[in-house]
Amino acid sequence: MVKEQVMPQALVLQNENEKMLEKLRNMQLGNLTAKQQKQLGLAKSQFFNEFNNLSYSFFGLSEDQFKAFSANELKVLDKLISRKARPWAIFQILFTFGIPVVGWIIGSAVGFGEGEFNSYLYLYYRKYLKKIYGEEFLPEALKHTLQPKS
Repeated sequence: MVKEQVMPQALVLQNENEKMLEKLRNMQLGNLTAKQQKQLGLAKSQFFNEFNNLSYSFFGLSEDQFKAFSANELKVLDKLISRKARPWAIFQILFTFGIPVVGWIIGSAVGFGEGEFNSYLYLYYRKYLKKIYGEEFLPEALKHTLQPKS
């Protein structure tokens, strides 16, 4: 009986904590300096470019095709892309920094033809935006770029 009373309180407390974290995140985003806003806008732009490049490279999707996806479908697509991009990013890092001189010269071109070169950058900007926006980073990051053209 004690467990039954604790569980509803834990659920309410968790929701209150989530609401407070969301409010704090919104306050932090509202108080960004002009330089920080510019950096955030650049990160969103770079993330969108890498998202677009890798969705085309891995799945053959154009920008117009994935504009038709819902927010949940975009999240699933993001997970698929990040899963496929991770081995390429690791390979590129190991090749670039693991093989002295040769890796430095041609390491940045590994996988360039198929777009896998963008894997490391995609994962970097994804992590950066996820740190700022939390788990709901994708709709926020793609909001301005995926709006229907008028």
